[in-house]
Amino acid sequence: MNKQVDYGVIIEKAASLLSENISDGKPTVAVWGLLNAGKSYLLNMLSDHINDEYFRTGDIRVTSKIKTLETSNFIFMDTPGIDANNHDDKIAIKSAESADAILFVHQAIGELDKAEIKHLRKIKQSFGRYAEKNIIIIISKADKESPDKIDVIKKRILKQCSQNLGFIPTCFSISGTRFKTGVLKNKEGLIRNSGIPALTEHLNTLTQEVLAVKYERRLITVKELLNDFDKLDDVLKSRQVQTQKLIQDNFRQFNQSMDSLRHWIDNNKQELRG
Repeated sequence: MNKQVDYGVIIEKAASLLSENISDGKPTVAVWGLLNAGKSYLLNMLSDHINDEYFRTGDIRVTSKIKTLETSNFIFMDTPGIDANNHDDKIAIKSAESADAILFVHQAIGELDKAEIKHLRKIKQSFGRYAEKNIIIIISKADKESPDKIDVIKKRILKQCSQNLGFIPTCFSISGTRFKTGVLKNKEGLIRNSGIPALTEHLNTLTQEVLAVKYERRLITVKELLNDFDKLDDVLKSRQVQTQKLIQDNFRQFNQSMDSLRHWIDNNKQELRG
């Protein structure tokens, strides 16, 4: 089998599709981003795990597999940092296939880099026509820069998205530190300025389209499978033709050898009879 058509992968995708139960349940929200972008910290704030870390955080690689948490309104999904290694990237891509919305977390240090743009393109392809609404850019650690600097970063990122994705996604500037301090000290202004309440409110609006997104993504998967089966059919037909030709060539050589043997026998009958 050639590298472009993997029979085992095709069967696995088909089995997964058949076993999937599409329902109008809670939206699954996955976070994506580079290592140390603030993904896990954001999820802890969104899921009310302010004092305890349900999703582990750290400056080193602490998330090496998908971890989920179901709340009253959502199923949150933490993923490994992208572009750390191929294994983590594959896990993150797998999470995108089952998510209804993606929070793409980018630390407030500048524009998107090439790796982030590459992965955003993959996510867009997965979401189809719902990508524009269900891919949400999160500028994390916004308290580390001035509001003017955050505004410059945001404009640059949205321009990059327009150029590379073909649309301008919704974007939120978030400060988990402000939110946590505001909650612990009962400071409503800090909570509001953290951006977390606005993000939560936006996520609540997505619940109405969850079922539509699921059907759209199933349709995309079905089309991909049909294309894979067509490729597989072409490969099998090609193999069949090659095998038939090989058999014919071998038989041709065999018949030629037999003809030569008969000719030799006919020419040497007298000598053979002695």
